[in-house]
Amino acid sequence: GPSTAMVKARWFWKSDKGWQEYNARTADRIEIAFQKKDKKIRVDSESFIELDKLVQKRYQDEDKEWPVKREVDMPFEDDVLLLLGFSEAKRTDLAEVIKMNGGLLAWNDRFHKLITYIVCEDSKLKDFEEIVKKAEAVGIPVLSEGFVLEVDENGIKPDEQSYLLTLSPATDSNKKRKAEANVVDEEPPKKLQVDKGDVKMVDIVDDEAEKLKKEKEEKEKEEKEKERKIKEEEEKKIKEEKDKKEKEEKEKEEKEKKEKEEKEKAEKEKIEKEEKEKKEKEEQERKVKEKKEKEEKERDKQKNDPELQALWKKMDKKLQTDSEGKGVIKFPYPFELTIQSRKKNDIKGTIFWTSPSLNNALTKFKGSVDGNTIKFEEYKIIRGEDSVVVPNNYTAKLVSVNNVLMLQGQVKDSNGDTNPFEVVLQS
Repeated sequence: GPSTAMVKARWFWKSDKGWQEYNARTADRIEIAFQKKDKKIRVDSESFIELDKLVQKRYQDEDKEWPVKREVDMPFEDDVLLLLGFSEAKRTDLAEVIKMNGGLLAWNDRFHKLITYIVCEDSKLKDFEEIVKKAEAVGIPVLSEGFVLEVDENGIKPDEQSYLLTLSPATDSNKKRKAEANVVDEEPPKKLQVDKGDVKMVDIVDDEAEKLKKEKEEKEKEEKEKERKIKEEEEKKIKEEKDKKEKEEKEKEEKEKKEKEEKEKAEKEKIEKEEKEKKEKEEQERKVKEKKEKEEKERDKQKNDPELQALWKKMDKKLQTDSEGKGVIKFPYPFELTIQSRKKNDIKGTIFWTSPSLNNALTKFKGSVDGNTIKFEEYKIIRGEDSVVVPNNYTAKLVSVNNVLMLQGQVKDSNGDTNPFEVVLQS
């Protein structure tokens, strides 16, 4: 006989498309864990079930969950079975299968018309001849234990004819067998008598059956409560998701509004900055233009100044430094500067270094005259390569100091050093 009876339950999980049934192998694993009162059971590499809450979750995202439900096929639901002739151990095994499949047990060896099945040890059938005849008279099948065992194995009621036990060939009608057996319907035990209209098959069983009935009702109540909680959780989650979505949309709108305002502000600031820079640039250009016009006007004035023109005519002849370094001359090496040619504002000439330490070196220069300003570059050595170095750049103004015509300015030598110099016109 069976050592352990297991309910043939079906397990489902609710997807977006509705309830989906687990395959038979997975359902058996879930049911075993459920019977063992495990809190969790692995479904596959990605998901698991919390059996105490009846929800499926993903290992990588436990916040998301799907409802799970259990449906039990109860082949013996509303059935009352009477066991006859079995040993205590065998009776216990069969009773467990019957209870696990929704059935109830009648009192030991006591017959009643509301019994639906009698299960008898084959070899003890004649020991219960009186009960068997009563059962046959009212059409209650008497079956071998295989009937119960097949329910345990397959989860469904098998064909009764395959396990039917009889004392004699079943040729008479139930009515005839009942008359021959002189069967009288017995009343249920006194403590279980109720109004005939309300009599249910479960009402004629013993105290153990009453207990099972109560457990079944409590279990149904518990499952309904679980379903209610699951539904409540689903509604709560739907509301939370809705609130979350509304919040996200609101935040998105606020963010877009803020970004738009910031963009408009940035564009406004950019335009203001560009306008300011444009005004500043225009003002700067205006000042530069005014300065340039003023300088050009001054140069034109100087060019047309008869006194300045006379000074340049004198200077065109010959300019030379004071060989003894007297007076206002500041350049350390005396020299003579001769303008050899002038075309409009361009000039060319030579510089003769009169100091004995410079070995009478002679160099060439070229430059230009702008008003009373002269700029020229000493660019080539004619003699005295070992004594002087080029290039040197000169910038000076033509001035008259105490009626002495001279150039005052600075020279920047080839080393980048700058020194003041003066060239005095020798008459």
